[in-house]
Amino acid sequence: MTDHEIVVRPIETADELDAVKEIYRTQKALLGFFPDEAFQQRADAKQILIAWSDSDAAGYVLFATNQRYEVRITHLCVKPDYGNRKIAKQLIAALVEAYPNRSRIRLNCRVDYEAAGRYRRMGFSELRRFPGKKQGGSELIAFALAINETPLFDALDEPSETATVVCDTMVCIDIEDQDRPHHKASSGLRADWLVDEINLKVTPEIFADLGRQAEPLRSDMISAVKTGWDQVAADHLEVERQLREVRQIMGEPKDDSSASDQRHIAIAAAIEAAAFVTRDEEVLSFREQIQSSLGLRLLPPAEFITEYDAVLNSHRYQYRELSRSGIERRRVASIDEFDLKCFIDSAGGESLKVFRAELIAMLAAPREWEIYRVCSRSDECIALFAIQILDGGARDIQRLRLSRRLVGTRFGRILAEYFADQPLGAWRSGQRRTVTISDRFATPLVLGACSRRGWCQADGALWRLSLPGQSEC
Repeated sequence: MTDHEIVVRPIETADELDAVKEIYRTQKALLGFFPDEAFQQRADAKQILIAWSDSDAAGYVLFATNQRYEVRITHLCVKPDYGNRKIAKQLIAALVEAYPNRSRIRLNCRVDYEAAGRYRRMGFSELRRFPGKKQGGSELIAFALAINETPLFDALDEPSETATVVCDTMVCIDIEDQDRPHHKASSGLRADWLVDEINLKVTPEIFADLGRQAEPLRSDMISAVKTGWDQVAADHLEVERQLREVRQIMGEPKDDSSASDQRHIAIAAAIEAAAFVTRDEEVLSFREQIQSSLGLRLLPPAEFITEYDAVLNSHRYQYRELSRSGIERRRVASIDEFDLKCFIDSAGGESLKVFRAELIAMLAAPREWEIYRVCSRSDECIALFAIQILDGGARDIQRLRLSRRLVGTRFGRILAEYFADQPLGAWRSGQRRTVTISDRFATPLVLGACSRRGWCQADGALWRLSLPGQSEC
């Protein structure tokens, strides 16, 4: 066969996703742990491209987009039988074609892998080198392939802030001890593709936990933590303030172990960590209350890997700033509760009279419509959502507006990113369902955020799948 007989396109069916996972399993030792849920999420977001030779899956590229206008490659895999067919080059070309407005394609590769030479031959340039974090790992090279050379992206090579992710004692031991059942899943936090996105750390409370372990685990782990892990440093008064909030949620600790759990969480909240990673089911049972009150996400390792993009983006847009700013959601009972003029696009031809009539009609059908307004501490209405409940449980967001007063402000950008990540009311579900945005006058600031959050465009609307257990604001 010749090269042009290879067809590259996004995943379309469950069988095609299975074909991708089968290729992954042949190279899992090189790629590291990646959970099935993460594959499914990337497939739903159209962030897996697969190369087909007739009916045979020849290779795939799995990726994400970020706030730096990059396409970040997580996996680029080709079956050995197709090694001389330039499949990888065609997958990269498909990415460039699919994302012409992005700045560049980025990936990490170990220095000692043969692929490092192939990336150079495909036109990737070396940005920098840095140590890998996996046990027995090698130095990593950050490669980039420019897509858009406009001046907007001139500063992209400057180091970006790496988010802090705090591990509890259990996860730390999992990573260090290769014989533990959860070693592979927890070690996924040190995968090459993720190592320059997050900084794994522990709190000083880990030594209290380790002091309660039996030998030789106690001595081995104390040594491993002191030599191989960074510890966070937090203001004592802020930790104590956070600890009071934690105990209001979780109750007084019943033993030394639960007291340490609470201090881990309080310290992670005090330093504004992006997430606290734990396998402790009792701790995870309080995850929603902790996030709502402290702005800290509690996640098991596999779920963090699956949700890492949303977790890091929410952190970078300072969820805690929102949670402490006094904003709250209210169900709209009357359109006289707020000033409609702040939410219409008069320049685009939208009429205040028509907008008002449409909202009145929606309010008259409460079983079909949910209308929310988001208010600031001063009771100013800063956002408006109108969500239609469709047959089968799907949701259609037909009005998605941010107050014009916030457009162009930093606070407005933070709100837009957060709403795009968790549109009010639309994610609440115990089952898979589709959420669409069909408002043709939606605030452009929010639509841009939706595009960065992985919403897909089809038939004039944006859509995304809501998965079981996905949270909302």
